[in-house]
Amino acid sequence: MMVLCKNFSGKAKPEEIGVKATDDKTLVVQLENPTPFFLELTAFYSYFPVNAKVAAAHPDWAKDAGPNYTSNGPFKLAAWEHKNKLVLEKNEHYWDADTVKLTKIEMNIINDANTELSMLENGDLDWAGAPTGNLPLDAMQTLKEKGLLEITPKAGTYWYEFNTEQKPFNNKQIRQAFAYAISRQDIVDNVTQGGELVATAVVPPTMFAENGQGLFKDNDVEKAKQLLAEGMKEEGYASVDKLPPITLSCNTEEAQAKIAQAVQDMWQKNLGVQVKLENQEWNVYYENVKNGKFQVARMGWTGDFNDPINFLEIFRTKEGNNHTRWESKAYADLLAQSSKEKDAAKRKAILQEAEKLLVDEMPVIPFYFKSTVYAKNPRLKDVVISGLGHAQYKWAYFE
Repeated sequence: MMVLCKNFSGKAKPEEIGVKATDDKTLVVQLENPTPFFLELTAFYSYFPVNAKVAAAHPDWAKDAGPNYTSNGPFKLAAWEHKNKLVLEKNEHYWDADTVKLTKIEMNIINDANTELSMLENGDLDWAGAPTGNLPLDAMQTLKEKGLLEITPKAGTYWYEFNTEQKPFNNKQIRQAFAYAISRQDIVDNVTQGGELVATAVVPPTMFAENGQGLFKDNDVEKAKQLLAEGMKEEGYASVDKLPPITLSCNTEEAQAKIAQAVQDMWQKNLGVQVKLENQEWNVYYENVKNGKFQVARMGWTGDFNDPINFLEIFRTKEGNNHTRWESKAYADLLAQSSKEKDAAKRKAILQEAEKLLVDEMPVIPFYFKSTVYAKNPRLKDVVISGLGHAQYKWAYFE
């Protein structure tokens, strides 16, 4: 935890907010508790500086390119054709401008993965896929065989979320049964095909290396059947066909539909349950998830900064990004304890204990740890993909 301001209403006194500039190039931040990931936070978008004079004079400065749009990175926003294209140009005022080799980057907004790949193959694009787009799943194997598929591990986890306030997923054992009855290896091998690592934990192994081995067994069908029987007995369901109708929701994207179809088949085969698929356009879909209008829904998280708390704090309370409605005082207490622990090894142990509690309660089903998957013009060199999946073009050039 840290204190940057006492409230967000603008009524706190300057001396109360814990932040001050001691000179033109020094910012001092007073923290309330030990915060080992604080330096990571300074590279997170929410902490990027904004020109106060521009923001005061032009409150909507960030909505369009133009003379009021301010940039402090290696590139500046030169043009923005909404829903069509962004144009970045080299920022001559950047502190390390001599290192930047590219003079312009055009970023086309393309909503179809097949179109995106076709444009790459035709020489109309130099980059297709993540982090700014998607590749068609059907092309993955061919791209691998041609040696064109690039895969970089990313600090992110793909998962399904249960609405724990809706039957039958108010029952922990039934949630566990549905989680154990999935073959994640089949999904990453045959559906996503992007070099993802099977996940049976929530925090990616870039943060907890041990999680590469997971916290439970993948595709444990016998255990799943046992847990389902025990959960149904607790809830008074005489047989599988007496369970409430089950709907699995996802947004309209090729990969999401194919994963959902694979999971539907696994639940049918391994548990004998009937599952209806519900597919919605992203804005409608996410609004329903936020408002609790779902039973099981696809979601996930990619790290904002490189620390396990960024994944675990999602489930601290029912608020914010915790769409599952699950809550645990013991879990919240562990996270609070970790925020005051100065010893790094002890803090890690506390957070791992919290994660074990979370995975045992199973408000989410972890599927796989994400990767950044893309194809590019072989002449394009030195685009750096960060561990959080961001593309950095500062050092990029064409050979």
